[in-house]
Amino acid sequence: MSRGHLVTPDPDGQRALVEFDEKVQISISAYCEEMARYGQANSPVLMLKHLIVEFIFQDRKCLFHAAAQNAPGYKLKILALRVFTDARYGMFVCPVEVAGDRGFVTFTKRDLQISVSSKEMAAQSKYLLKDCITHHPFTCPPNLDVLLPSRVIDVNSNQNQEGLSLYVSAPNERAHYTALSYCWGDPPHSYVTTRSTLEDLSKVDWSQLPTTIKDAVIVTRSLGIRYLWIDALCIVQDDEMDKTEEIKVMGRIYKNATITIAAANSSGVHTGFLEDRKVPSIPLPIVKFGTDEPAGILWVHENTVDAPDEPLDQRGWTLQESLLSPRILYYGSKDLVWKCQAKPFQPVIESHALYSTNMALDQNHRLPSTIFNIASKEATSITENWAWIQSIYSQRKLSFPEDRFRALGGIVEELQRVTGDTYIAGVWKNNIVKTLAWFRPENIVGNTAPYTPLDGPSWSWITHFRPVRTLSLEEDKDKNKRLELLSWSVKLADMNAPLGHVEGGELEILGCMIQTTKIPTEIWTKESSIELLLDFDVVDGKRKLSVNFVGEEYFYLLLGNRGAATGALLLRHLGNDSFIRLGLSAWNQSKSFIWSLEDVQRMRIRLL
Repeated sequence: MSRGHLVTPDPDGQRALVEFDEKVQISISAYCEEMARYGQANSPVLMLKHLIVEFIFQDRKCLFHAAAQNAPGYKLKILALRVFTDARYGMFVCPVEVAGDRGFVTFTKRDLQISVSSKEMAAQSKYLLKDCITHHPFTCPPNLDVLLPSRVIDVNSNQNQEGLSLYVSAPNERAHYTALSYCWGDPPHSYVTTRSTLEDLSKVDWSQLPTTIKDAVIVTRSLGIRYLWIDALCIVQDDEMDKTEEIKVMGRIYKNATITIAAANSSGVHTGFLEDRKVPSIPLPIVKFGTDEPAGILWVHENTVDAPDEPLDQRGWTLQESLLSPRILYYGSKDLVWKCQAKPFQPVIESHALYSTNMALDQNHRLPSTIFNIASKEATSITENWAWIQSIYSQRKLSFPEDRFRALGGIVEELQRVTGDTYIAGVWKNNIVKTLAWFRPENIVGNTAPYTPLDGPSWSWITHFRPVRTLSLEEDKDKNKRLELLSWSVKLADMNAPLGHVEGGELEILGCMIQTTKIPTEIWTKESSIELLLDFDVVDGKRKLSVNFVGEEYFYLLLGNRGAATGALLLRHLGNDSFIRLGLSAWNQSKSFIWSLEDVQRMRIRLL
């Protein structure tokens, strides 16, 4: 209850907060499914699926609001509890009265803790892998021998008692391998491959493997796969040239892996991920019907849980590792989950159901199967994928600012290949209007440093690297008002890494512009006249008012339409034909007349 609050609709349709106190009545109802009929009396045998908890205040039903993860505000949900019995005990049938007749209720059996390393889990994981390869030909790639990465770990080596060795692949050598997706954790990171390691591989003490890597070896062996790729050991960490070359192909390494092992619940390389998971539950003692004699204990756990919020899902690099992997074993803090193109999020043991399987949740997003060279009747669309990629990636964390662009490089490389569109440091050439329509939903901070020039193009959301969303806009149907991208240039930190760190860039644009001083004065008399979404931090909401940006140096650039309304970029003039982006504005229908004023000019500008 501490994770949310109650609300109830008022007669006028508004929602009011309700305190948890004696004025609130709690109603608990159970959902049952008839499984069979038993005996001469034809008594029903019911399976108790879950309990619904409802709150009543002044004869009105309240709703439980739980804080939404990774987003402001609250989301609505009815509190539901799944019911089960401890599998170690024999009680699973309870006599009850159903509509005046004697019946029986049965309960699902479940252990109070889940072993993700059990023989059952290993066997089911192996079955799901085989099933995916065999029965998902139209969504998931086949299990072909692929080119091995430059280096892999041989988990069935005969070179030492641990059965492990670092294997340097021969040119064009093909085989199956797994890949590990994990968090390194806090430094120091001493167990890595260096140039001296490669000169003498006997220096590697495999008995001192960090726990997370040890666990990945166990899983790889249980799947019957010989090779394992881990960045810390398969990339030479003190060789910048090797790191650059391997990072450029890292997306393909995960894409070509037979399966990726995602140590989702582990915050560091020494934490491990194969420990047993406790099922969060509350005991509910019951008695035999018509007596006070104890019949056993039911256990309940919340069945309306949110998506996983794991350490792995907070890191920037791991987004492409997840989206480019054809198959994933996801070791979450509650359970082991299977992911593939056909089954985006499914418990390995289906009866567990400890995570939400809502298809709209972030962890269920997958890239189109065309990236795995699987034919599709429909063309792959940038706009259907890029908005949610932006939203998810921008909420993640990176240890080094220079990784902002390159940690997305593998995804970009594949989307360019299957769509034919051209990527320009965070935006797309053939979808320039839609991909420039990003905005920061929250940018008010208590204290902030003065706004300073950015290290990178102002028009790229990756330069700012704050949580962003996308305003749905379409190109203007009027060619005289339509924004056109004429040319572009990007300044790369390394010319050999076209999807690497970006130090600067410009877009040459032809579009409709109006200086803010030319907009009728009455527009600025209402605080809500133009919704302004700034790209930088502000101290309070008043700084976001559009009236603060009325001056000769400020311009609006018409970006596109959303019905009768319009979206525009707020720009600051730097001199000559150069401008920088400051934010996005949304203009409702009553304000969109501005674009018909005589002071609107069609201008060719350089957006820096």
